[in-house]
Amino acid sequence: MRTIHHDDDLRQDSLLDLVEIARAGARKMLAEALEAEVQVYLKAAAGQRDENGHALVRPAHEVCEAWLSLR
Repeated sequence: MRTIHHDDDLRQDSLLDLVEIARAGARKMLAEALEAEVQVYLKAAAGQRDENGHALVRPAHEVCEAWLSLR
């Protein structure tokens, strides 16, 4: 079934809806890709230590807890 829009305002609104759907999908895909990269980085750096034996990379919740304990 084919729909033809004779009302230019309705057509413009439909196009804007499609643009917003595409943008939301792109944002979600980018967020998922970044999260995957972070997980790979954290796994790769998990055992790395500085000269004092401190972890070079710590999970975010540990960093937050450490920061909050300083307050």
